[in-house]
Amino acid sequence: MNSQLAWTGSNRSTSPVSRACNRLQKVLEGANIKLASVATDILGRSGREMLSALVGGETEPAVLAELAHGKLRQKLPALQRAMLGQCGAHQRFLRSRRFSSISTS
Repeated sequence: MNSQLAWTGSNRSTSPVSRACNRLQKVLEGANIKLASVATDILGRSGREMLSALVGGETEPAVLAELAHGKLRQKLPALQRAMLGQCGAHQRFLRSRRFSSISTS
């Protein structure tokens, strides 16, 4: 094996869902929404419900945080802070595209 290839790695081992999740995470962080800093899995049950609400146009952090389930409910104040962000029409469009590509996978 070429040592340079081993050093740089290959994206082929990354699944399409992982790549889509990473792209979605970049879009969220571009809007200053830091969901991954509080939720371990942004594509878990709570994360998907919050993302779906964001795509639907919900921007109120308290409303979004209330969609949390299980252990994530113990982190509501941190979750509300993480959901503060700037959500313009373009950001909603990008989120809907990224989220739909993950939802159909």
